[in-house]
Formats: sequence, C-alpha cells, structure tokens
Amino acid sequence: MEERLRLKERIAIEIGESYYHEWKSAFEGPDGNKKPRDVKEVRYDMAKTLAAFSNADGGELFVGIEDDNTIIITLFHKKRNSTFK
Repeated sequence: MEERLRLKERIAIEIGESYYHEWKSAFEGPDGNKKPRDVKEVRYDMAKTLAAFSNADGGELFVGIEDDNTIIITLFHKKRNSTFK
C-alpha cells in the first residue's frame, strides 16, 4: 500500500497542479527558513480545497508538497495534532 502511495505521489508531481490536483504546504516562510504553519490555517485550506473539489468533478489533495515539488513531511506535536480530530 505504501509503495502504491509513493508511486501516486511521484506521478502527481510529474503531472503538476491542475484542475484535479492541488498541493498544500504545511510550511510557510522563505526558502531556508520555513516554519510549520498553524494547524488551523492548514485545516482551513484543506476544507476550502475539498469543498471546491466536491462542487466540481472531484480531485486529489496532497498536503506536504511544496510549490517547487519537494515533498516535506512533518509530524505535528501530539497536542497540536488533536486539532485535526
């Protein structure tokens, strides 16, 4: 399963953002000085994008892919992560 997800990520990155694919960064700030975004802000961006997909033809949301196509995985602190529940 994990290998299939990695393949899907690579294919999505090669295709790039489009009507059906959207990247959301979990970080903010200039290159070399990126800091984790506020969880509520990330959650709000995710909700807006998913609502837009549901009002259209659907799509895929990838969180943790930067505009330059680098994949950044971050683990939120347990206390902060509870915001997603």
